[in-house]
Order: sequence, then C-alpha cells, then structure tokens
Amino acid sequence: MGFTGNLTVARLDAPLDGTAAVRAAGGVADRSAAAEGWQLLASSGDDLKPSALARETGGPVLNAFVFDSDFAVVEVFDTGRPAWTCVLSPEAALDHDCPQDWLGDPAETAATAADWAAAHGLAADREALAAVLTAESDPFAEELVLVLLAALGLPAALLAAAG
Repeated sequence: MGFTGNLTVARLDAPLDGTAAVRAAGGVADRSAAAEGWQLLASSGDDLKPSALARETGGPVLNAFVFDSDFAVVEVFDTGRPAWTCVLSPEAALDHDCPQDWLGDPAETAATAADWAAAHGLAADREALAAVLTAESDPFAEELVLVLLAALGLPAALLAAAG
C-alpha cells in the first residue's frame, strides 16, 4: 500500500504544523521542511481542509492530496481563495473514477500556475509545468508533486529537505 495523505506548501511566518487547520485534521506529520519563507508539511490522513488553512493563513497555499501513491489532487489558494486546481497522474486518477472535469486542460493550467507562481515571486518553468500535468506516476505520485513544486519555482532547499 502506498502513501495516502497531504503534501502541503504554504508561505507563512508561524509553523505550518501549528495552524488550527492542520491541528484539527489530526493527521500525523511525517516530515516538514522550510526555506526562504516557504514551508512544506507531509502528513498522513485525509482530514486536512486546505480551504480552511488558506483562510487561516491568508497567504499562498498549495495542497496535494495523494491517494495511495497513485495520483494527487492539487488545490491551490491565494489570499484565502481558490486559485487553481489540477490532478497529477491523470490516467491513474481516471482509473480510480476521478471525474474527467477535474483534469482540466494542461496548457491552461500550466499558464495559470505560472502566473500564480510569478505573483508570489517564484520563477516557474512553463514547459516543466505542462509536462508534469500530463505525466504519470512512476512509481509514486508524491514524486510528481515534488516535480510540480520545482516547476513552480519553489526553493530548491525546501524540496531537498522534503525529499
């Protein structure tokens, strides 16, 4: 059995695992990392409400819910409001009866994601974004999440500490 849980990235001053939304989820923090004002928290379980975390922090939040290491549903927020969503490992997601409309258009999603990244001072790689949005997990979807985070331009030190 693979990993089922959340990989959550946020920019905030306080510890991410100390937020009310993370504490209310009751998941077990498997690992965490921080670099350049960004934090990444990996937690098992499926009770985290990323919209509540986004409202609480008021800053940028990206949450990837990974299902059994097969695929990930990514929700991204900006100042507490939804900004964009995507599904990583789309064929595996469809095999698990993920709704087709959740997949979206990879080119449009890549452009929206790159704009979101730029708005937060990150230098996204649009080609890498488009590629990861159509890639399949081989073998773990959580690895695709880290590829997505790198393509968004999140600090390499954050990703190195999380990997």
